[in-house]
Amino acid sequence: PLTLEPLAATLAVEGRNIGVIPFKPYFQRFVNAQVNSGAVSAKGELRIKGAAEGILANYEGAAGISGFALVDTETRAPLVNFKSLQFENLQVASEPPALNIGQVALSEFFARIAILPDGRINLQNIIPAAPPAGSKKPPGKPAEPAMPLRVGRITLASGAVDFSDQKIKPNFSAQISELGGRISGLSSDPASRAELELKGLVSDTAPVDITGTLNPLAGDLFLDLKASARGIDLNPLTPYSAKYLGYGIEQGKLSVKLAYHIEKGRLEGRNNIRLDQLIFGDPVESPAAIKAPVLLAVALLKNSRGEIDLDLPVSGSLDDPEFSIGAIVGKLILNAVMKTITAPFALLASIFGGGDGELSYLEFAPGSAALADSAEAKLKTLAKALADRPELRIEIAAHTDPARDREQLKRDALTQKVLAQKTAVVASSGVEAKGADGAAIAPGEYAALLRRVYDQETFAKPRNALGLVRTLPVDEMEKLILTHLEIGESQLLGLARRRVEGVRNWLVRAGAVDIERVFLVAPRKDQEDKDGRAKAADSRVDIYLK
Repeated sequence: PLTLEPLAATLAVEGRNIGVIPFKPYFQRFVNAQVNSGAVSAKGELRIKGAAEGILANYEGAAGISGFALVDTETRAPLVNFKSLQFENLQVASEPPALNIGQVALSEFFARIAILPDGRINLQNIIPAAPPAGSKKPPGKPAEPAMPLRVGRITLASGAVDFSDQKIKPNFSAQISELGGRISGLSSDPASRAELELKGLVSDTAPVDITGTLNPLAGDLFLDLKASARGIDLNPLTPYSAKYLGYGIEQGKLSVKLAYHIEKGRLEGRNNIRLDQLIFGDPVESPAAIKAPVLLAVALLKNSRGEIDLDLPVSGSLDDPEFSIGAIVGKLILNAVMKTITAPFALLASIFGGGDGELSYLEFAPGSAALADSAEAKLKTLAKALADRPELRIEIAAHTDPARDREQLKRDALTQKVLAQKTAVVASSGVEAKGADGAAIAPGEYAALLRRVYDQETFAKPRNALGLVRTLPVDEMEKLILTHLEIGESQLLGLARRRVEGVRNWLVRAGAVDIERVFLVAPRKDQEDKDGRAKAADSRVDIYLK
């Protein structure tokens, strides 16, 4: 039925395969892309009526577009195409304005997403930055309220996305295929939450899963999503690793688990990144590469199974114009690498339970090469770490304290002289000493034995008025003997050698560390103040990772 006064009609509408090309002049000025094909179909009921504000219309039924193809105007490269986009149980009303869709089905679709050399995304260029001439709102006119929108269910099937980054040289590219899933309960109502479930394959092999709830149509974005991908080949990421790390990637797999929550303009996220069997190739010259030993960082992070696990939290305000999830995650990864390099022993201690957390040095008693209990505890942690980090090697260097070590070596030498006298006394008495205790010095024997040592020393001794050697107290005899004992550099070097050899032998024998992974080196003067190494105790062994 149709009436002209007042204007009103209820029309049954059916259109099939109406080509969109003849209508290009109407929409071409609103998009910076070329529509190459497409056909519209619709079947439903259209109701119209005249009103003071114009003609009001309501449509109920179905509609769809098939065989659609959108290409880049300049490059002629495909941007978006699909075989079929169907809308079922469609309700469109102009008064009050509302759009309700029962079901949307998109099948056999493709999108090409590219980061252009200037950093923009190609799809951003589809919509002009400024509205076409003549379409501006009159000054002072308030913005029209958004049309209420509800979509019962969106079904995606057999989709593909081609991503490329043209900003980096050489270009990076990746493909997602067999993309499909559903979005249920999409609405512009701020209180609503749509459920999302998507699945696909990266490079036709690595599965990707995305699940969660969201409300992208509300003015205040809400999002609570979890995403995972498993077994993505790392070799295609060589353009990024070469630029920022200075090495290409020979092989490896990437798996990620992401969890992001956005509410009231704030994002809280968690990124779990696992790299499996990562092997770098030859170094690449890159001005943007970090100036750090990347291979050492990888060796520190990689466990005995060849895996690297990184947990990276991310947070920020979406209102901050400088906020970028990609940039923040990249910075977090870089910070994790740098922290690993600058504090490697703290990392190992935190993973393998290193007590006080400082595994980079071992302290010794002055004049001694014996390992203290605390030093053995550190070595046990270090051996455990080396067993789980098979690519790591260590270098050990010994330090001596010229004052304290020399003084203790003198006292040890004096003790040996006194023991030698006890051995001589025991031998002259005809009594056979039994083991080491046979030459032990009883408290009452020490003064007499020290006197024998003092008498045999050849240095000038204090004499009385008759020229005879004076009898001195024990402490004065000790002081004179110690003063004239010579401990040279060779003895200090011998002490240092015994210390590093003792550490090496413990690691190899008790710690089961391959001897080819342990190197003895000279002390490094230029690195003694780095990595929080203890300077108070120079009677120590320093440990370096390589």
